[in-house]
Amino acid sequence: MDYTLLERVQGRIMKKIVMIFVIWNCLFFLFSCSNETQNQNVQKDSKETKVISGNKENIAKKATGTGVDIADDGTFVFLRTLDENYEFYNIDEKKIYEGTLKENCDISCWHTYKKHLYIMVNDRKNKWNQLKDINLETKEERWLNPPNSAFYIYKDNIYFSDTEETGIVKKTDLECNAVKTVNLNSNKEGVSLELIYNDKMYSASQNKIYTCDLAGEQKQCVMKGQGIKEIFFSTFDAIDDRLYFLAENIDNKTCLYCISLSSFELEEVCVEVSCYALSENGIYFVSEDDENVYYKTYENLGNTEKTSMANASNSTLKYGGNGWLIQEQNSISDGQIYAFNELKGESKILFQVR
Repeated sequence: MDYTLLERVQGRIMKKIVMIFVIWNCLFFLFSCSNETQNQNVQKDSKETKVISGNKENIAKKATGTGVDIADDGTFVFLRTLDENYEFYNIDEKKIYEGTLKENCDISCWHTYKKHLYIMVNDRKNKWNQLKDINLETKEERWLNPPNSAFYIYKDNIYFSDTEETGIVKKTDLECNAVKTVNLNSNKEGVSLELIYNDKMYSASQNKIYTCDLAGEQKQCVMKGQGIKEIFFSTFDAIDDRLYFLAENIDNKTCLYCISLSSFELEEVCVEVSCYALSENGIYFVSEDDENVYYKTYENLGNTEKTSMANASNSTLKYGGNGWLIQEQNSISDGQIYAFNELKGESKILFQVR
């Protein structure tokens, strides 16, 4: 065989091999870059999700848990937890505080009062509670040792409702930390503190409502029975000297009731209600029938209007300043905090449980 021809053939083969090698490397490089970009996108999407609400696009922050409370000035404070980390935001989505929880700890409740944030930290393993007091302006912190996890703040005092001894409230002065014991009910019947309004404490048992002053004196039963089978705790609110709450009637239906705090007359506001929120001029509530949000004015409780908020099953409602109505879904799998302002025509999803 001609060696010149052989060398030519070998040269052509080598060129093809080199070309295949170069093409393979280029393809490998492009594939690697594509994967890296996809991984970056996946990591980004795991932290935030774009949501289109009305005409506005906003970012719904992912979370392992959420919560909402109304500050003493009527504004909203939102809690977002992400595993052991937690953050607090205002309605403008501005972060006002952040921290990290120890192992086996969670936040059971919190309140804001006079530029202070009070966080109840619960240790599930060792079964203790501590109240963290944060000055939001100076960021100074202090720890208080409460008797339990349920508390209310009213006129520079914290009221702890004793869970082990029903009807007993521990009143703690925020300035000097002096503690006083207040007995809500002279009877041995178990009651729980539900609301502090206009220098009065309101407590409830199964189908009774009691009131007393802040020292535990002038006790009075303002409602007993009257077609109510069971009062739902933690559903009390008041406005314009009228007390509102949810209860089960004798027909086993959940109803919204109100009591005049001057005449103590009981009125049934609406039937088959899962939750409600009081605004300046009326009541927002979720119907158990179709799970939509409806509205009644105080002047005409007989008239009901349907709002544009829908699919409010398993939710709670809170109303705050500047016309904002907050819907918090309690489902762990798809929970979210949804902010809605019907007057301004604005809506947005603030946080979404991942």
